[in-house]
Amino acid sequence: MPDVEQRLYAVALELTGRLRVAEGLDAALADRLVTALEEAAKTWAGANTVPRSLAALFVGLAPGIESCSYLYSDERVAQDIREFSMRISDMVDHVLND
Repeated sequence: MPDVEQRLYAVALELTGRLRVAEGLDAALADRLVTALEEAAKTWAGANTVPRSLAALFVGLAPGIESCSYLYSDERVAQDIREFSMRISDMVDHVLND
């Protein structure tokens, strides 16, 4: 697994893991995920395919983040998580389609 893919996978798992145990959206982890997706976009720019493990991660990443928002009773926190999931969805689309 290439370094870019490893970093992306590791930060995605850490961020979603924290969301699932109701630790909130960690700003530093969110920034690391965005950076990892930007790296992935550069790495696979113009490619016709991405590694299978990366495709599997992409399928569930934004929906998984969004589904965690329902664990939070604070509507502002939940809304921030949903907005972040939409940003991640757009970034995944960028990785796959640019």
